[in-house]
Amino acid sequence: MKKEELGSTAVVFGTPDRVEWHLENWRRWMRSGQEVDSLPSRSSGVSDGGTSKGFDEMAEAEDRRCAKIVDAILDNLPPVERIAIYIERGVMGRVFKFVRVTYHQALSAGKAALGRELARRGVW
Repeated sequence: MKKEELGSTAVVFGTPDRVEWHLENWRRWMRSGQEVDSLPSRSSGVSDGGTSKGFDEMAEAEDRRCAKIVDAILDNLPPVERIAIYIERGVMGRVFKFVRVTYHQALSAGKAALGRELARRGVW
């Protein structure tokens, strides 16, 4: 962050807090079982033309969209970084041995790469 941006309300993409939020959102999505293989969990309803989605439905749809983006980014990380994130989020058990880098190094590198990629894609 630039010195003149300190104390401002400027949006900073890929910050540690946002990475943590996206990882927690992704973890909830992974455990929900919703939209596995891009299939919706519910069938489409028929609209009478006079109704629209409520705010909660729109927010949930956006959370799912962000979770899918995080999932795609994680799929492209080096395996050791992806596994470290999986272990931290409880998606995978601690059955992996970190030989060339420590678990914490892999986790930090994976989160940093995730933050950079989220910023590159314009996901706040």
